[in-house]
Amino acid sequence: MSATLEERLLTVRDLRLSYSSILPAAVTAIPAILERAALVNATLIAGDLSAARQYATDCGTLGHNLWQQIRGNAELESAVVTAVRASATPLQQAVDALPGELSADQLVARALALAQATTNDLPDNLEDILHSVLSEANNHIETVLGSYNLRHYQGLRRLSAMSAIFGELRATWIHCLADFNAAVQSIPILLKGQPIFNNAIFLQHQQVIADFRHNLTSAQRSIKESASNDETLTRADDLVVQVKVGLPNLISVEAHLYVLGFVLRRLGKGEQSEQVGKTAAEAGLLLREALASIAAAKRIAAHLIGLYQDDDVLELLNAAGTRPFDDSSLPNGRNTPIHNLGDNDDGDFVEVRGYVQSISTGRLGSDAKLISRARLKDPSSGASTMVAGLFVHFRHLGISGGSYLIANGIFRSASNLVGNEAAVELDRLSLSELAGSRWRIGFLRLSDPWFQQWRNGANMSWSWGVHRPLAKTEGVGPEGASEPIFTPFLRGS
Repeated sequence: MSATLEERLLTVRDLRLSYSSILPAAVTAIPAILERAALVNATLIAGDLSAARQYATDCGTLGHNLWQQIRGNAELESAVVTAVRASATPLQQAVDALPGELSADQLVARALALAQATTNDLPDNLEDILHSVLSEANNHIETVLGSYNLRHYQGLRRLSAMSAIFGELRATWIHCLADFNAAVQSIPILLKGQPIFNNAIFLQHQQVIADFRHNLTSAQRSIKESASNDETLTRADDLVVQVKVGLPNLISVEAHLYVLGFVLRRLGKGEQSEQVGKTAAEAGLLLREALASIAAAKRIAAHLIGLYQDDDVLELLNAAGTRPFDDSSLPNGRNTPIHNLGDNDDGDFVEVRGYVQSISTGRLGSDAKLISRARLKDPSSGASTMVAGLFVHFRHLGISGGSYLIANGIFRSASNLVGNEAAVELDRLSLSELAGSRWRIGFLRLSDPWFQQWRNGANMSWSWGVHRPLAKTEGVGPEGASEPIFTPFLRGS
């Protein structure tokens, strides 16, 4: 049976109300989310992680509630549009189904009276819209829907979605950093007597990391494999839940490895501390991938439920059937112990590892390029070397004294980045090129508006370090839980 014009106009009214209900939620929630995020940054700078955690919790709650609001609206809209399109009935058939013979003017008058009786939120040109629609009887109801799909509402929904994702992700990020610092402080440190290294416990830590990586990779693959059916949204939601459930254990392991590496270095156990540091850097990189995956999955969900058209998501999902997942390692250099570096390695692409002894940041050349320098020390041999990176700020990434850093780049026996001293000049990954051949990289890059796993393509990984506020870092800025402070709230997407 054909729907009557009144029923169809009621459908349009419901859709219109769905749009209008976003406005009060957005104008209240978005400023509140950004305000809480600013307070998080202020308390991180002051070193008050407890207050930062509380503000982050508020930020996350606001983001979650806004997400639920706009997601509910989008799902309502989708259901309305699907139901209408399924009937595919020309408007003339709806008009014909009305009792008696009514002129177009009479139909418009009835439609206006019906709409005005149910809501005051009507466009000024509704009468003109109805006249236009009724004069084109062969146009389907989606044309009517299109008349109400105003651009400013689409823009508002996009901003609302991005703000909601930002709030939830920032809360998760800050909780991870605060939990790490709290765990480090709660682990007893015994600097006298026998080392606290226990191989069985260390293997358990490695297993936690391996299990988390397996589960995360499986969840990413599941999204890719479902891209051709209707389960993609469910798989994206599942990834977010799964990652958040596993994060506390991974954070606990990272904290234990930090303390363990510190103690072993103090006890002169170089090889063991190197082994621990490498594992901690692996966990640090995995934590970054977990945060990027949350943002990427939420962005896919925003696209699938119709919050806004996202060309990057669409391209990634369309490529799922032809582009390999490819979770192999990123380009890395020849593993070269620091004490083996010499003139014969000049110009070679190498990978070096060590604990960070010092960090400095400055400007280079007449064009004042940003440059960061870190001195790495091999705990086994005691040898050290410099790592230098252009257009990257090591402290702003959370790298701190005591972090174990794994860097890939070109070794220069006399690098002009460090005053002609020997150094590894940090490699920059071509992420756009890698994303074109590896589906997983493209997936992780969806997080860029909120969080970049590889800031400016820096080809390195590092272990997390304890947070030190401004006053305790000799005026050079906070380190440890500092990356959120220097990450824009919302980048363009």
